[in-house]
Amino acid sequence: MSRKKKAAGAPKSNGRTPDKSAQLQELLNSFNPEDLAAFIETSGGATWGHEEAADLFDDFISACVEGEMDDAEREDFSQSAIDALIDLRIQANGGDRAARRQLEEIRELVEGAAEVEELAVDDLMLLGRVLIEAELEAPDSLKQAVVARLQDQPAIGSVTALGAGLAEVVEKSGLDLFGAHEQLRKTFALFPSEDALRCLTEIASIGHPAMDGAIAGFALHPDAALAQAALSNLAARAQDKDRDRLLARMRPWLPPQRQAWVDAAMKTEPEIGGASKTNVKLHKCYASVCDAAGARTLVAVKKEGAKFQAVLFMLSEKGVFNVMASDPMTKHELDLLLQDMSLAAHLSEVKFPLLLRILSLALAENLAAGTLPPFELAHAAETFDFPPLTPDASTPAQIIDRLLSEFPATDDRPDAHVTAHAAAAACDYTQAWFEDGPKIDELFAKVKGKKRRAEAVLKSYLPGRRDYWARQCALTALSLHAENPLHPVWRALAVVGRDLAAGAPFDKIPLMQFIAEHTVENYVAP
Repeated sequence: MSRKKKAAGAPKSNGRTPDKSAQLQELLNSFNPEDLAAFIETSGGATWGHEEAADLFDDFISACVEGEMDDAEREDFSQSAIDALIDLRIQANGGDRAARRQLEEIRELVEGAAEVEELAVDDLMLLGRVLIEAELEAPDSLKQAVVARLQDQPAIGSVTALGAGLAEVVEKSGLDLFGAHEQLRKTFALFPSEDALRCLTEIASIGHPAMDGAIAGFALHPDAALAQAALSNLAARAQDKDRDRLLARMRPWLPPQRQAWVDAAMKTEPEIGGASKTNVKLHKCYASVCDAAGARTLVAVKKEGAKFQAVLFMLSEKGVFNVMASDPMTKHELDLLLQDMSLAAHLSEVKFPLLLRILSLALAENLAAGTLPPFELAHAAETFDFPPLTPDASTPAQIIDRLLSEFPATDDRPDAHVTAHAAAAACDYTQAWFEDGPKIDELFAKVKGKKRRAEAVLKSYLPGRRDYWARQCALTALSLHAENPLHPVWRALAVVGRDLAAGAPFDKIPLMQFIAEHTVENYVAP
């Protein structure tokens, strides 16, 4: 398990330029204006060196085995490890293969640690927790080792006993139901599925009314067994209007089987918000354009007194995947946040109904991809008193047809269509669009030369991505139109998206030719 050690030092830059927009998105977790300003000032961006991150884990494991790690050092490791893992995860998602290899090496180190008898259960749980906090999965071997060693603890003895103790700790912590759910979710992520299920069942059986809402959140958990257990337990509980309102909010976001479990758990039919308005004093709403990977961000801001609170909705081609709420902030702090966000991806101010529509479109993407939105979406919907959010499965063609029918073209020149295609390929919003991933690796392993590779992408790969790029054009046009209905770029993207959806040949679409060429230019061999 040991590795060759390197001298510790400050975070350093690796050989590839970091994905700045992705890193900024992660920094928004803290909503700290000073941190954001510092990030923007460091163009080139110092990041954790790949080798340093793996050394950090290796050093921690070795120190724990030798009994040389005190509480302060454990806390330092925890924060440094989370920062390093987030940094590596962002770089890996941005296509940095060295970062992906380092994450694999760190995972191997953690898997090896699970077999080291000298490591205490607290050490193993800390290793698992830093992975979970960085939104990475803990290895199965670590989960099994955690449970085995917990059962060896005289004060615990079983996972069910741990569940009872955990329920008491969470209830006494004073967390609201969303904070309580998050603590339970992260703890269960340290256990194998069957043990997490036993722990949840024990907590639910205790019958603390304050825990009902936290348990309801497991309706959106990726593990269907946990979701079914949580909802089955709630079905046997007394009526609770607040809990039922939460369940009613989440029900449309679920696949049919889970909807049936929710129906059995609900005792009332609560009303949720209005048809298209909220009683909360909304300040403004924003929507970003799409990046190459289909990622986009929505922002809703409300005002209470002199303070503002923002909620960020992170969307991908697979739907809503993250939701983050800020603490109350001043107008200056809000302006700084929005300014810095706009440097990562262009933001358009939009009306509240359009924000709801984009969320509904994303929720349909969740269902189509077999993913589930996070429970934080229900939290945000409650906090902002959103009306019901129902998935909208509109196709790219339907999105574009509606947009163009509401705002018909006034340019009837013969070359207007050609001009629109040229504008879409040349506009700022599409300059970062390209393809990446294992399938591109496979294609380029067989095809050499820039021109031949670009032709292969255009003729062999992009046809399978027609709907994806049509949707990219449709959603970007939707946001840009809201900002300025007279700007020609949104209409140009809508025209390209319509032609893609209609099956136009790729070699007749300048934007697709650009994407093929840009894919070759941005390619880094594995």
